[in-house]
Amino acid sequence: MTVKNIAEEYVTAIDLGSSKIVGLLAKRIHGKGVEIVAEHIVNSGNCMKRGAIYNFSEAAALIKQVIASLELKSGENLKKINVNISGQSLRSRFNDEIEFHLDNESVSEEDIQSIEEEIQEQVVADYEIICNTKPSFFVDGNPVANPVGVVGLLLKAEYQQIIARPSLKKNIAKCFAEEPIEVNYLIGPMVSAESLITENEKKIGVAVVDFGAGCTSLSIYKNGELVHLAVIPFGGNTITNDLCAFNIRDEEAENLKKRLGCIAVTNDNTIKSYNGSEIAEAEISLIIEARQTEIWANVWRQIQDLGMDKELAAGIVITGGASSMKGLSELIIKKTSINVRQALPVCYNAKSQKQDTLPPSYAEVVGLITGVYSTFMKEEHKPEKEIPHHIPEPMPVVETWKQEEKELVEEKGEEKMEKKEEKKEQKKPRIPRGSFFGSSIKKGIQGLFPNEPEEDDFK
Repeated sequence: MTVKNIAEEYVTAIDLGSSKIVGLLAKRIHGKGVEIVAEHIVNSGNCMKRGAIYNFSEAAALIKQVIASLELKSGENLKKINVNISGQSLRSRFNDEIEFHLDNESVSEEDIQSIEEEIQEQVVADYEIICNTKPSFFVDGNPVANPVGVVGLLLKAEYQQIIARPSLKKNIAKCFAEEPIEVNYLIGPMVSAESLITENEKKIGVAVVDFGAGCTSLSIYKNGELVHLAVIPFGGNTITNDLCAFNIRDEEAENLKKRLGCIAVTNDNTIKSYNGSEIAEAEISLIIEARQTEIWANVWRQIQDLGMDKELAAGIVITGGASSMKGLSELIIKKTSINVRQALPVCYNAKSQKQDTLPPSYAEVVGLITGVYSTFMKEEHKPEKEIPHHIPEPMPVVETWKQEEKELVEEKGEEKMEKKEEKKEQKKPRIPRGSFFGSSIKKGIQGLFPNEPEEDDFK
C-alpha cells in the first residue's frame, strides 16, 4: 500500500524489544482507531538485553533496516518516529512535593506556572528524569482538577517522576544518530498500559503487567493517575535460559515453554537433549512453573508493599509476549485471589471494516501508536541539532554513565540554583512537605528502590 503524503494522521513507531525490534507505520482513523499501513520485524539477536541497548553497531544496523523497509512500503521518507524507553532501570518515584502558602488568596496562573517550572528544574542524583506525570493539585488538602481561581490557604502539587539510568536514553539516541529523523521518546510500559485499559479501570484501581522477553514491567493506576511504575529484570528469556541449561537447544526450549506452560505435567513423556540424555516433561514443567512463580512473586511484592493489593477493584491486566504462557492467569489468581484478564492490542482493518486482534507481543508498539499520557517532558528532542549525524564508538560498559551524569548534575545544578535564587523573592513562602499517598506507602517504595545505584543495564 503506497502513501503519497505522510501527514499528521500517520504515525510511525519502533519498539526496541529484547527479542525483536518491531516497526509500524499506521494511519489514525477517526472514531475507529488505527490501521497498520506498513510493518517490519527483525530479531534483536544480541543487541538488546533486558530492554536496553547492548550492542550499538548491531542495534543501529537493525534500526536502519526497519526504517528503510517502512519507507519503501510507504513510498515516503519518514520524518518522525515514536520510540519506547524501557529497560530494567526505568521506574517511578515520588516527587519532591511543592507547596505554597496562599494567604487566603485564590490560586493564580502564575502559581501554576511556578510549580511547572520547579518541576522541570528538579534533578535526581545518579538518574535522569525522563518525564514528570501531570501534577495532582490540592487546595487545603482537597483534590482540585483545575485549581486556578480556588480560594484557600495552601496549594500543593504532587506527581511522579519517571526516572532511569542516564545511559538508557542516550544509548537509544546514538543508534538513531545517522537517521535524519526526529525521535519522540515515550515510556514503553505507560503507553502499553494506557492503550489497553479503560478510564474507569484507571479510576477504581488496576495493575497492568507486561510480560516481555527480557523484562516484566508493572504499571499501577488509581484515581485515574499512575501510582507506580517499575521494571523487573526477568522475563520469558529467563525461562528459556533455564531450560537451555539442560542441553536443550534454544528453539526447542522456546517450543517447550509455549507447549507446556506453567501447569504441572503428570504424563511420562520425555524429550532428548542434544547430548542424547532424556529429560521428563514433568520435570521441565516444574522448572517453568518455579521460574514463573518467582517472576510473579517479584511483581506481587511491589504491589503489596505499596498497599495496593486491596485497592485493585479492576483486577490485574496481563499483556506482552510471555503473557500467553499456558496457566499464567491461573497461577496469578491462585497467588492473589484477584481477577486477571489478558489484554490484546487491536487495530482497524479497512478491508473488513472491523477491529483485528493482534498478538499480545504487539502491546507496546501499538501503544506507541495509540497511547497518549499526560507528562511534562524534560527536554525537546530534535536530532538535527542535538544528535550528531554519525555513530560514535560504543561507550565502555563500566562507569561511563556515572561520570557523565555527575558532571551533568553538577553543571545543571549550579545553573538551576542561580535561577531559583532569582525567583525566590517573587514566590510565596514554602512550608514543609507532606504526602498524598501516606507515609507508610512512601516508606515502602523507598525500601524497594534505595538510592544506591544498581548494576548497570548492560550487565
